[in-house]
Amino acid sequence: MNISEKLIHVQKSFRSEGIPDSELEASLLIATALQQTRSTLYANLYEEISQTDINTIDVFVQRRLQREPLAYILGNREFYGLQLEVSRGVFIPRPETELLVDIAIARIRNMASRQPIRVVELGTGSGAISIAVASNVSGITSLATDISNVALGIAKRNAITHGVSDSVKFLRRDLLACFSDSIDVLIANLPYIKSSRVSALAPEIYLHEPIEALDGGEDGCRLILQMLEQAKQLVRQDSTILLEMDPEQFTIIGLHARKLWPAAHLTSHVDLSGSDRILEITINS
Repeated sequence: MNISEKLIHVQKSFRSEGIPDSELEASLLIATALQQTRSTLYANLYEEISQTDINTIDVFVQRRLQREPLAYILGNREFYGLQLEVSRGVFIPRPETELLVDIAIARIRNMASRQPIRVVELGTGSGAISIAVASNVSGITSLATDISNVALGIAKRNAITHGVSDSVKFLRRDLLACFSDSIDVLIANLPYIKSSRVSALAPEIYLHEPIEALDGGEDGCRLILQMLEQAKQLVRQDSTILLEMDPEQFTIIGLHARKLWPAAHLTSHVDLSGSDRILEITINS
């Protein structure tokens, strides 16, 4: 069997199971199994595949047909132009979260006259946000936290891979517990799915990604509200809090932020689909 024949066969299998982007996913899986790039794969479509490589491809395909996320099978996910290691037990970074990075970078650059700039990210997972920020802004000291040792191990390796291990320190913390120093930019992409909706998510998410990275409690706001209460004593004048959340949560989170910081300026930022995605809280006196 040559590459072209195998590619067509895998595409058909994915389409029959309703897996989206079947052509792209089939080519990525086969290229990875053959230790090639996609461009090399397509340049050698009529090259015969060894039985050993066919077996490897088949294992990958079966994992995907069982709805294991492509990123876990490949062992990586691109985020903000960076190839990041991911694996089971770690939340897979999403494209919409790149908006959070854009805003964080812009706000940090606006604080250039304030040194040192203290940046904290909560629930870092693979380290995607903090690593992307540190890769694009120099002169900052960033702390990134998570409750998962698996996630922190992967995040540390990703930071080393991308040369920012001196700029980002990873700590095992539950939200802002044990923090005492002031914070200039607080970034959080915490679990915000309502508990009742978790089981209705796509099987790739519900069956394979860590539930603790998804479930935000009855209204999806539990951890976000808890974090804001903790932040009250830590964020200082002209600091910024950036939160990713579900569009329907903006009202309840915004009202709570107003109670904590009556003079704060609240800004919502929409993602590429036009949905409210990031709430920015600027702390004023």
